[in-house]
Amino acid sequence: MKFLLFFALFSLSLVSHSQTNYNKKAIELHEKAHKLMWEPGNRNQKIKQANLLLDSAIKIDPTYRLAYHRKMSNLILLKEYKRAIKMADSATKIKPVLEILICKGALLTKIGEPDAAKKAYEQAIKVGQADYVAKPTSDVLCNIAVAYLLRDGQQKALDYLKKEKTKFANDPKDLKEINRVEKILPKFTVDEILGIRPPVPPPPGVKKIGV
Repeated sequence: MKFLLFFALFSLSLVSHSQTNYNKKAIELHEKAHKLMWEPGNRNQKIKQANLLLDSAIKIDPTYRLAYHRKMSNLILLKEYKRAIKMADSATKIKPVLEILICKGALLTKIGEPDAAKKAYEQAIKVGQADYVAKPTSDVLCNIAVAYLLRDGQQKALDYLKKEKTKFANDPKDLKEINRVEKILPKFTVDEILGIRPPVPPPPGVKKIGV
């Protein structure tokens, strides 16, 4: 399911989106960048190397939005939030995507720009509603609810889910997932959406080593 506990965010389009319309070499570079992230070694160094591959993919095929999505994900891992926003903007110019716009809003919130974040959430809702009208799915429904949560607060998001989930009464699997999301939605934070985890404290008696 493509529901955002967010870093499913990037597998959403990276896995499900057809790549047949893109330059073959750009696709190969993107896939190489993805595989690089799973190799052993220093994480930040691997991210930087992957981003160079993604830059090459984008240069070869500037319409290859999945490379922008992947680089945005990588920049978030590096905590380079302003650069990640630029990647979101570049991808959105090619095609607005609900999840990417939510992520952009979360990034803007993270850097202290609430008004701009609200506009991103509004655009996310607009894009999501168009997708939902064209093809109602529980994935899109839940992600629209996330956008409502971040723009308007918990009650608006829960009211929206409650109203729309009746359309899935004959689909027990989707309804179960919507109900699960309904329970955990109030606990969502911007950091969770961006996949940011708080640092794990060292065990008792272990001193933190300064850098």
